[in-house]
Amino acid sequence: MRENKICGLNLSEGTIEYLKQEGMAIYPGSLGKQVQITYPSYVSNLRVNPQADIPKNLHEYSKIIIDLTTEAIVPYRSSDHGKINEKSNRGTYIECHQPQSLFDPTPLILSILQNELSNALQQGALLIVFCGRNEKIEYHFSGERESSYERQTYSFLPDFPGINNRQGEILKAEKGTNEIYSLIRKHLPGARYHVTFNLPRTYQDGKPQLEKNYYPLVFSHDDEVVSFCILDGKSGIFFLPDIDNKGVFLKEFFTQAGPELLPALFPDEVKDKWLENKRYSLPNQEKLLHEREKIIEQFTEKLKEKDLEIDRNNLEYGYLKTLLTGSGTELVTAVIKFLHWLGFDHVVDADTLPSEAGVLEEDVQIETDKGLIIIEVKGIGGTSTDSECSQIGKVRFRRAKQRNDFNVFPLYLVNHQRHLPAEKRQHPPFNANQISDAINDQRGMLSTWQLFNLFSLVEKGVLTKDEARACFYGIGHIEFISHSKRFLGIPKEYFKNNTVAILEMTDEPKVKTGDQLIVVHNEDVQIAKILSIELNDEQVAESAAGEVGLLLDIKIKKGAKLFL
Repeated sequence: MRENKICGLNLSEGTIEYLKQEGMAIYPGSLGKQVQITYPSYVSNLRVNPQADIPKNLHEYSKIIIDLTTEAIVPYRSSDHGKINEKSNRGTYIECHQPQSLFDPTPLILSILQNELSNALQQGALLIVFCGRNEKIEYHFSGERESSYERQTYSFLPDFPGINNRQGEILKAEKGTNEIYSLIRKHLPGARYHVTFNLPRTYQDGKPQLEKNYYPLVFSHDDEVVSFCILDGKSGIFFLPDIDNKGVFLKEFFTQAGPELLPALFPDEVKDKWLENKRYSLPNQEKLLHEREKIIEQFTEKLKEKDLEIDRNNLEYGYLKTLLTGSGTELVTAVIKFLHWLGFDHVVDADTLPSEAGVLEEDVQIETDKGLIIIEVKGIGGTSTDSECSQIGKVRFRRAKQRNDFNVFPLYLVNHQRHLPAEKRQHPPFNANQISDAINDQRGMLSTWQLFNLFSLVEKGVLTKDEARACFYGIGHIEFISHSKRFLGIPKEYFKNNTVAILEMTDEPKVKTGDQLIVVHNEDVQIAKILSIELNDEQVAESAAGEVGLLLDIKIKKGAKLFL
């Protein structure tokens, strides 16, 4: 039996040091260094040395780890790329030719190691590969014989499945109860993938099935395989995503998942495994294990039900996210769904109505008992121009003439800076002149971010749907809270970590201890409860005219507006 030796190729110094501190004897090897090539003047080619560090007895190692996710690059130094202890004055050398500016020896070294790795696996070994991109590189050799060879990163294993370079961060672990699945699930947060795999399949009874010994471990968000293993009883090959803390993962693999899957390679960890035989079960052991399995089955079933519930919820309310990302027809459809949810009965997509060719029209019409609301919907990368804000006002006059009724309410609705996270956008997305012009022109302006927040305000009971619908007849920059609630003011001072707000108040409106206030800062809305009121240095139950101190149950931002 071979010694329990570990070889780590391209592992970071931190990972190597961590494993050594955990008591593991590991050889810190390397597949070579990526070199940034800088050619001197009048030089078109340079000799390069892979600078790899591979143990000569690699086939004697029972555990081999390869990290293909490292991207460290070193500058070219001629002293690193001279002769390598040649016993003859003849030899073959690797050369880089202009315009090649980066030398990556990894695919070449792995192809050279193919036989060593195959021999190790035939004897019984564990091979773990943290997967990076699949690079296809042509290498030029000069010297005694000139030639060129093309090598790919993953060609070091025969019959390797199809591989595609594709990056992502959304990962889903295969559902399973073995230690390997639990370990994978634990380390997926923060992991990334750089390739996807097309695992080989066979057909049985006309149905495709994975080839024997191939087991998927992790999938991308659209169900492509990004991690899998090959197990044949005495050897195992694990192709893993780019896990953040590789040292901790490897330590837990060697002590938990590895011994379960490949006991022959972990004799110290499995020396008492025979005690797990039913013959040696403890009292109640079988009953408890059976109950455990039932719990897992019930949990799995409930998890499936919850996943379906999440999918249905996404289908029902996904339009809210489209309000923040969409443009064109997609955005108009999302707005119409929102308006239906808000309780407008007669919402029409204006594209379904007859119109004059080449004439700019509104996107949405809402027929109400007060008149016709017409809405222009835009999704743009920046903020609106003056003409974009005012165009809907021109449409109003055509609609008023057609209806012989001037009760037409124009509204410009924009999803501005739609490629930015909503909280990093400019709020409001209209300048002072645009707001003033809208007031003078008797038209309203809104952002889809406001609609997104309005949904939450209604669900929390801050506003009713009736109050929200009434705002759609407004002019200027429409603000749902200020249109529907009573404005108390903006605190002029703050104390106790911004939980005490000092306001200059009038007789009306009054506030009482226990009242709930609406706190608005830009488009962020919070609900604050009044814990106590202080007037003229005395605690009172109700406010009056003068300087009033309000102790709130939350911390508020400076400059926030308070409403009752």
